[in-house]
Amino acid sequence: MKTRFLTKLIIFCCTIFFISCSNDDDTATTTLTLDKYAENFAEIDAYNVIACAASAKEQQETSWVFFYPIEGATNFKYFETTSIQDDKNNLANYKEFSSFPLEDVFNGHLKRFVRAKENETWVIVTFEVGDKFYTSNPIYLKHNTQPTNWISEVNITQNADLRPTFEWSASVHDNSFVFFEVISKLNGDLLSGTYTYDPMFTYLDFTNVSLSVHHRTPPELESGESYNFTMMGVSEDNWVNTVIQKEFMP
Repeated sequence: MKTRFLTKLIIFCCTIFFISCSNDDDTATTTLTLDKYAENFAEIDAYNVIACAASAKEQQETSWVFFYPIEGATNFKYFETTSIQDDKNNLANYKEFSSFPLEDVFNGHLKRFVRAKENETWVIVTFEVGDKFYTSNPIYLKHNTQPTNWISEVNITQNADLRPTFEWSASVHDNSFVFFEVISKLNGDLLSGTYTYDPMFTYLDFTNVSLSVHHRTPPELESGESYNFTMMGVSEDNWVNTVIQKEFMP
């Protein structure tokens, strides 16, 4: 009797263990697919969330999925396909992952989902503004086949008007379609966020700027103060090939 009872107890404990593990896995995803979620909204702004992804600076297997939350944005969600072979344009292939941490970048001016998974896939980020639903373009996570190159090499020309010019080698970014530049304080506050198609940017000169993502006009820089320059070279599939980070003083 004791042996039979012990056997049943072991089976019961193992069953509870495997059910618990299964439930833990289920918390990573929901059954919500992007096409079904989008049906809840009468007004949809597709592919207008500014977003990209990079492999983490010191953890290649981790992907950082960055996006710009416009003012009033709420209910940020992350969706991904099962594999890179899935049709990236079919929203039914995207399932929500609700367990990935959401972090502030540049003190909340940008945000990022932190994805610690090995497989490469397609990703879409969404949010809401009032009754309007926004989605990003599909983002190709290439952290295995093309990990992001993190460097500090940039040429800085110090101009007399305290509006420095930043130039970087285009040959380093052969696969980059557009460049995203950020000037920030050392505490992380974003002063200027811009996109250019040229491998150069001059602070407060918007002649070659295709898009700005700062909420207000950037301030003049102060002589003797230190600032940070960040540049992301982004491919057409929204993967960040190279990141440049450099502290400078005008």
